[in-house]
Amino acid sequence: MLRGNGKEIMVEISKEEVKKIQYNILDVVAKYCDDRGIRYFLGYGTLLGAIRHKGFIPWDDDIDIVMLREDYERFLKYFTTKNYYVDANIKNADFPYTFSKICDKRTKLIENSDFNYDIGINIDLFPIDKVPVSIFKQKLLSLQLKTLLVIFRTKGISLNKDRNWVKNFILLIGKVFLLPFDYQTVIKRINKLATKYAHLKEYKLGCLIDSYGPMELIDPSIFKDIIYVEFESGRFKAPKKFEEYLKLLYGDYSLLPPVEKRVTHHKFNAYHIGD
Repeated sequence: MLRGNGKEIMVEISKEEVKKIQYNILDVVAKYCDDRGIRYFLGYGTLLGAIRHKGFIPWDDDIDIVMLREDYERFLKYFTTKNYYVDANIKNADFPYTFSKICDKRTKLIENSDFNYDIGINIDLFPIDKVPVSIFKQKLLSLQLKTLLVIFRTKGISLNKDRNWVKNFILLIGKVFLLPFDYQTVIKRINKLATKYAHLKEYKLGCLIDSYGPMELIDPSIFKDIIYVEFESGRFKAPKKFEEYLKLLYGDYSLLPPVEKRVTHHKFNAYHIGD
């Protein structure tokens, strides 16, 4: 399909081609990091897909990578190439996500979200932050972050005619109630809390700004050593203790979910853009 917007022409991209573009982004990012000594790891469903399927989970449609906070901030500061860029709220105040995205400049992604933000086909980049070993501090941090993430996610969910009207009504009430909370302020508060314990010498780790939250409680030893694992046609870095990591996130990760749950959680249309 062609769509004209002034001089801009957009050609719709199939879901399979989207995966190829995402893979190319991953390949570029991996080589960039390897050349500069920046540590990255396949994460979440991407690591699960690499171990269980040697590539994308068949019903999944995104790529996730993770970096320890020090490497994450270094990457955000320096990454730039001809066709790709990294976008993050700490670089761009209008960016409407708590984590970062590495995007293809030659494409446009239109998602089903209340966030009206111009972005290309992308892969997700999550920072891994320090969590205190104190149980009390863990619970307090978890409560604070979960509250902020509920506010943030509620503001980002679109009303949908396909959703039950009762759920839409409850969502609408929630959105009205949360109007005083500016989502940019919420994102900044989440990032501030996530880096609160960066100075600790003894700590656990977790993705605090999104995803599973501080109760991941990853032992730092999991990210100490790396191995390379197959993902599609390439080999990429993963924690050597990936079994321990995946069990923490998914339990028995070798088991496939029920058929009815083998669906994507993302709704979007993607386009090549040009003049």
